Amino acid sequence: MTKTYFISDLHFSHELMLKIYPKTRNFKSVKEMNEYLISLWNDTIKPDDIVYNLGDFAFANDDETERILKRLNGKHHLIFGNHDKRLKSPKFDAYFASRQEYLYLKNKPNLVLFHYPIFEWDGFFRSNIHLHGHMHDKALLLPRAFNVAYDFNARFLELDEIKSLAKNS
Repeated sequence: MTKTYFISDLHFSHELMLKIYPKTRNFKSVKEMNEYLISLWNDTIKPDDIVYNLGDFAFANDDETERILKRLNGKHHLIFGNHDKRLKSPKFDAYFASRQEYLYLKNKPNLVLFHYPIFEWDGFFRSNIHLHGHMHDKALLLPRAFNVAYDFNARFLELDEIKSLAKNS
């Protein structure tokens, strides 16, 4: 059965993350961090699963980014973050099912996906859910707004889990 997952702010190859977020990135090197994140991805995401990555995927050069992307399972959708400019290049077309700045997913309830937190999103008053990243280890503290950043959750969040959290928020 295909599952749908959400994550953001993986920051592959971004050495500064090791210093800023030692709680979730307690690694001796960027290489160790990258290998761990690839393992986490592939242990969670099966080949038929869907991943919505809400940005800041990699802080690597194009060749290293391609090497990482080639190793990842699933159907990968990217919502661009502030560190994803190079991923807009056509050379990365084959690695993504879609790439966009913002995505409104019709679901029950609907989902508003954006790298940045929004204080009032489309459908805010109609129980729509907002998923974001960018804040790394901080929460927005609004009902039905969830930070899916790696440094906040240390894992991928699955769609059914998010729906359950939204019912209780």
